[in-house]
Amino acid sequence: MSLQLPAVPPSSGGSSAENQAPVSPADDAWLRRFGSKTIAALFFEQAAATPHAPALRDRFGVVTYQQLAEESVRLAARLQMCGVSPGQLVIVETVRTRESIMALVAVLAVGAAYLALDTESPPERFGPLLSAARPALVLRQAACERTLPDLDAPVLDLNAELNALRSASEIDLPKFTPVQSTPQDLAYVTLTSGSTGTPKGVCIPHRGVVRLVKEPNYVTIRPSDTVLRFAPLSFDASTFEIWGAMLNGASLAIFPPEKPSLTEIGEFIEREKVSLLWLTAGLFHQMAESHLHYLHDVRQLIVGGDVLSPPQIRTALRQLPQCRLINGYGPSENTTFTCCHHIRSLPEMALSVPIGLPVSRTYCRILDPAGHLVDPGSPGELYIGGDGLALGYLGDPDLTARCFIEDPFSPEPGARLYRSGDRARLLVDGSYAFLGRVDRQVKVSGVRVELDEIEAVLAQHPQVRESEVHLVRAVSGYEQLVATVAPRQGAELTGEDLRDFLRPHLPGYMIPSAWTFLASLPLNSTGKLDRAKLQALDPATAVREISTTATTEEALIAIWREVLGLADFDPAYDFVALGGTSLRATHLLARIRTLMGKTIPMSVLLERGTIAELAEYLDQVPRTTTSPLHTFRSAGAKPPLFCLPSYAGDLMFYGDMERHFAPGRPVYGVQSQRFLGGPDKMLAEKLAELESSSTG
Repeated sequence: MSLQLPAVPPSSGGSSAENQAPVSPADDAWLRRFGSKTIAALFFEQAAATPHAPALRDRFGVVTYQQLAEESVRLAARLQMCGVSPGQLVIVETVRTRESIMALVAVLAVGAAYLALDTESPPERFGPLLSAARPALVLRQAACERTLPDLDAPVLDLNAELNALRSASEIDLPKFTPVQSTPQDLAYVTLTSGSTGTPKGVCIPHRGVVRLVKEPNYVTIRPSDTVLRFAPLSFDASTFEIWGAMLNGASLAIFPPEKPSLTEIGEFIEREKVSLLWLTAGLFHQMAESHLHYLHDVRQLIVGGDVLSPPQIRTALRQLPQCRLINGYGPSENTTFTCCHHIRSLPEMALSVPIGLPVSRTYCRILDPAGHLVDPGSPGELYIGGDGLALGYLGDPDLTARCFIEDPFSPEPGARLYRSGDRARLLVDGSYAFLGRVDRQVKVSGVRVELDEIEAVLAQHPQVRESEVHLVRAVSGYEQLVATVAPRQGAELTGEDLRDFLRPHLPGYMIPSAWTFLASLPLNSTGKLDRAKLQALDPATAVREISTTATTEEALIAIWREVLGLADFDPAYDFVALGGTSLRATHLLARIRTLMGKTIPMSVLLERGTIAELAEYLDQVPRTTTSPLHTFRSAGAKPPLFCLPSYAGDLMFYGDMERHFAPGRPVYGVQSQRFLGGPDKMLAEKLAELESSSTG
């Protein structure tokens, strides 16, 4: 059965003169080349043009475009045999693997659409949405084995099916019947948090993705590029990663499916020579602290998903002068990016980073509460139009009608606007500044969260009378969800009781990490909830220094307070139970390395999650010895040249200069200790060693 979606007329992306220039000859040329194409059509065109180019790279080797196309077509034929037809929805449950890319191409090739589920969320969370989705099939990898509720659809083991097709003879292979799709057809459904207690399914058409990655105005994607494949498939950043590479002949470097440390991410980026990179704001902020030296081959770096920290941006501008740094903004309802800003510089007095100009075939309007255009420079709510708009929300026509409205300012028949819920203003240079939310939607680790959804689930607890959840930013720079709960009379609740209750219903990043219990929630003079007073009750989040005489457990407690933003906690609970996400885990491991001089793998943190268990492990691990000397060139008989760090402490600007140094001379860089966290004497020892071995 096909999906029932709102009837949406094709959008040309046009707009009135207030917000966008008239259509140019370049726009007409773009429409002639790509306006009638789908994702699948463009992929197979690319595969035919560059059959032997590397499409995918992972720990098992390289897959060429021709190999990827052939495997995907075989799988598409298998899907047709299973009854998957145009207009239907296929659920895809995969981790980061080459097979997951084959699954997406195959689904689109048969004219169907894919819905990628968050593999870390409890399956009960998807129940009502899956009932509306009526999927035709589930494609699943063994690592994602679980039971989905209210689902009457066959399940195929993705790896087993591909292996069977690889071993089958030409006679036994199923025959693929080409399918004609249109740019207005559904390509995929992505899930976002919903205020009713269940997620919303955002329905994205092919045209939204094509406008995102084919000759966009915010980034250049070349066949010589290597793009990092890192974002979860359920996160719309994966749309840019996958199709940005696959529709432009670039190579996709697939990060292994295991949860990594920050160092492992950096080493992978450096080893694979990633040139085009997308990072969430939270992950970027971590990298900016001490890991930017891994990004010396990155040509373009897009950061976004949340508000950017100006100090970290300035650090990146200093240390990565060869890199084009881009702030990417946009809700899922407009296919990943709405506005982008090329950050060339950031004044010292700047408190925020602009979100920039609308991306290709996109326009923005800022309206007041009455729906009128505001004057330039005045704040208002940001409305978005153009080819990137979603078709609507899966199975929810009322919500679609409220959020996607007719554009009263456009001469284009049927033009629509998406009401973003973001406050913004138009700057003098024509770009936009983000001013925050108009509702209770927040970003946690770059993922959109409706606070009402958390409260709706808490309200189902039999001993909770009322609750309020809000977001604070800890000193460590992370977002922290804080819940204030008023129990029913006579009830005794703890934060751990409520965490246990939430875990089957919400993903980990939506479970509050700090809890306050009150007899009743405070009200203001108008009888409304006094949120300002509740936020004043937050636990202190000041970073505590680690004493040189502290025990391992005391040192870990101090680091956990910093990373989790908790003033106090029970050390008997493990890291995840206290609100630790994968993003915070990478920060925790980086802080342990910096402050304690020891390196541990992510797997140890997951297996030994309490303070006591981790302290026992760390006491047996030798101190990490990180050399402060960076080698640019080791060969040569001439006396070595030593390059001192800049005032920011980094060496990366020497990278472009190295080729200009005279041949035959070794070249080293002396890294600042604040990038290493190691003892000062190490530098003297290393320099003395080199001096003694020098020939002149």
